[in-house]
Amino acid sequence: MRSLTGASHSVLKTRGQVLTSPFFGDVFVTVHPSFLLRLRDELDKAREYDAFVADLEKVRQLAFG
Repeated sequence: MRSLTGASHSVLKTRGQVLTSPFFGDVFVTVHPSFLLRLRDELDKAREYDAFVADLEKVRQLAFG
């Protein structure tokens, strides 16, 4: 997060938000897909997968309206 925004933010606390980067413009915060693969609990996996898909939908809406 620091390399993209120049500030230390928690990915899980800022997930789903658009932050402004002094280096790249706007940055949409979400988890790395490997995060989903490392989850052991099936309920956590399902919940986080759904949240990740929702994040991707938000990015699509932001990009294409």
